Amino acid sequence: MKRMWRKYLTVFVLAGLSGGLLLQTSQSVQQAEDELRRLEIEVENERETIRVLHAEWAHLNRPDRLESLAGQYLELVPPDPSQMLIDPAAQLPNPFVPVMPSVKPSYLMNAQPVSTGSSPPLSVVKPKTKPSKPDESFNDLLDQVQNGGGE
Repeated sequence: MKRMWRKYLTVFVLAGLSGGLLLQTSQSVQQAEDELRRLEIEVENERETIRVLHAEWAHLNRPDRLESLAGQYLELVPPDPSQMLIDPAAQLPNPFVPVMPSVKPSYLMNAQPVSTGSSPPLSVVKPKTKPSKPDESFNDLLDQVQNGGGE
């Protein structure tokens, strides 16, 4: 009989523990569901706020409104004809001419040729003919294009 008593006591204790564990799990699930609902409501509120902000942005950036505000506060005037470029191609720099610095960098000022001692130093060969200026050929090509083809 004593053994039976221990067995029933063990079953009741385990049933009580499992019931307590079930209650705690149920409570934590309900709290998580409440938190989930709260977060979903916050997300929906943020989406609504974003929709309102997009609508306000579209309203504030209407071209007619911006034009009236610019006329009211910026005092802009149309450009004079004298400010317009007559020949925009003549005003642009030639993209084919490399831009060389007018002053040598300081690290090249005192540069000395390096020799290994066994071979004589290399001599610099200068070109015999002067190359044509790229500016002239580009301007000739530009004139041909502007005059409607080759001449």
